[in-house]
Amino acid sequence: MFRIYENQQNLRFFWHLANHCFLKEWTHICTINLTSKLISILAKRTNAAESFCFYLKSELEKIRSDKRMFLKRKI
Repeated sequence: MFRIYENQQNLRFFWHLANHCFLKEWTHICTINLTSKLISILAKRTNAAESFCFYLKSELEKIRSDKRMFLKRKI
């Protein structure tokens, strides 16, 4: 019972963190992918916070890189 509650608290915390830090950069599809990744990380329970933050950072870099490539092609 405690583990389920703990996972729910972690999920709320990570979702708040993700929305607060990265919402401006996300698309709907990206949000779905990140949510499924978060659930799989929580299910494995190995350094969930660190793993998810690393994953968010790498996804954000991909989005920024894609935007730069798009802008270069437009010019």
